[in-house]
Amino acid sequence: SLLGPCSVTVRRDIVLGPDKLQRMDLYLPSDPNRAAVVVIHGGAWHSGDKRRMAPACYILASHGYVAASVNYRLAPANHWPVQLRDCQLAVKWLRAHAASLGINSARIGALGSSAGGHLAAMMALADGPLAAGCKVKCASDWYGPANLVRAAQTGPPSVVRLLVDFIGCRYSDCPDKYREASPVYQVTPNDPPIHICHGAKDTTVSADQSKELAAACHNKGVTHRLI
Repeated sequence: SLLGPCSVTVRRDIVLGPDKLQRMDLYLPSDPNRAAVVVIHGGAWHSGDKRRMAPACYILASHGYVAASVNYRLAPANHWPVQLRDCQLAVKWLRAHAASLGINSARIGALGSSAGGHLAAMMALADGPLAAGCKVKCASDWYGPANLVRAAQTGPPSVVRLLVDFIGCRYSDCPDKYREASPVYQVTPNDPPIHICHGAKDTTVSADQSKELAAACHNKGVTHRLI
């Protein structure tokens, strides 16, 4: 079994903000190991729910990690960087409640799949105002889009439409926003470790996106592992 010896308690729908989607499920181990992970669902930034990530959260919690599975406001009603900001609310909440949860507020990571992988990577790589003081200590990016500029320029019409809904404008009208939302353009030498996992035969998000992110990390000297 992937599950460890710890029992897991789940607290659902913790309020992070006024919108009904600004909610979080907390998976609490019986014996925390002093670290927490923000877990982010996929769905092309347009759909999905925090409970989709329950299996990963149970595994993390069973090994002693506090797992915080977050919902975030969705496109097309909400545009970048709202989704990142909502995930960062979970970091702020975990830090505010670190003592009662038995975690070290400096040991918070992020994990996500697909669009959630993109957001997890951004939580580790974004700097300055975009980081909002919520940069995590490490990230695990499961098959997330990494270069939205390239996807907007070379992707099929269906992908271009998703990106327009997510960013809020066409690439030709706001190239800077596409660069800002692309993990490959956010990598700097001081970034924390990042784990990147991608299926070689993925037909939704090309594995080339993750290979490009790994190359950017290599070029900047950032600790990383691509699987």
